[in-house]
Amino acid sequence: MIDHTLTCVLLLNTLAASIVLSQQTDSILPEQVCAHPSRFVGPCVPIRGRLGYANGGIPVRMWKVGTNRLLGVEDETYESPHCVLPPAIRKLLYDDNFVFADFVVRPLTPSEPGVMQRICVASATNIRTEPAYFIHPPPAARPSNKRLELTPPVVVELPL
Repeated sequence: MIDHTLTCVLLLNTLAASIVLSQQTDSILPEQVCAHPSRFVGPCVPIRGRLGYANGGIPVRMWKVGTNRLLGVEDETYESPHCVLPPAIRKLLYDDNFVFADFVVRPLTPSEPGVMQRICVASATNIRTEPAYFIHPPPAARPSNKRLELTPPVVVELPL
């Protein structure tokens, strides 16, 4: 019984390690995005944007500031191979923030009107955050400490 349990544990550990290793080799790390030879349709470009979570098929999206354009950010939620978000940016998103920054991104799909272009994020500078309230609700409004002064109702008599 002990030998069987030990064999199962070793098999599961080996399987888990091989899955992690295969995901790491298929992943495109942030520092590799601009130099990676395949999957991209253009070079890295700078964009001022707001990154945040959204409902739908592409959970991480970037709004290009000053436009109506939304870009779909490929991250770890996609099947392999996938791009990996910079760890500092991922942490800010996990903390339920919108992330405003000067991003360096690389397009995975061509830009078409009316179609969300998919991108990978290589880096971010000049980072600023705002609460997104996407995961956690906003704090409840605190009532004021002042007493409400109620005025007596006004009675208006109408002539018959």
